[in-house]
Amino acid sequence: MKIIIAIISIFAFIYLLFISIGFISSSIYKGEVTKEYNISVENLWEIVYNVENFGSWRQDIIGISILESDGEKPTFWLEYTDDGGAYANESLEVIPRERFTVRIKSKTYGIEGIRTYILSSTYNGCNLTIQEEITIDEIILRSILFFRGREYYINQQLSWLDEAI
Repeated sequence: MKIIIAIISIFAFIYLLFISIGFISSSIYKGEVTKEYNISVENLWEIVYNVENFGSWRQDIIGISILESDGEKPTFWLEYTDDGGAYANESLEVIPRERFTVRIKSKTYGIEGIRTYILSSTYNGCNLTIQEEITIDEIILRSILFFRGREYYINQQLSWLDEAI
């Protein structure tokens, strides 16, 4: 019986420590990651800006619902993720082949903020910089990102692009 109580106590301590890290971690995150691709800006733009085909390179997307468009491209859409979550997205700024800024919000994950995709030409192809300015209200997610790194999701997107290109 003492062993069971000791094991439960250890698990409770680890859980409380994990949750405490989420409480003390900042809810506000600003960061960016840049990666170079051996592809033209035009070709990378067609991948990154093509909202309808996000699922072809973003492995977490299982569906997209376009709610509003300007006649050519979506201006407001929902992304459904493979873990049962959803993101509402609003296009804020589009400078073709240069910049795409989106307001993101997810009640599922307690996330709200801005994500910007910036493309620039290089000698061998182009750079893609993903910038995020987000607030994370969900304590458990802040704890997870403390261990994985705040740039985890940005790096994940860049890795998925590597596989798609």
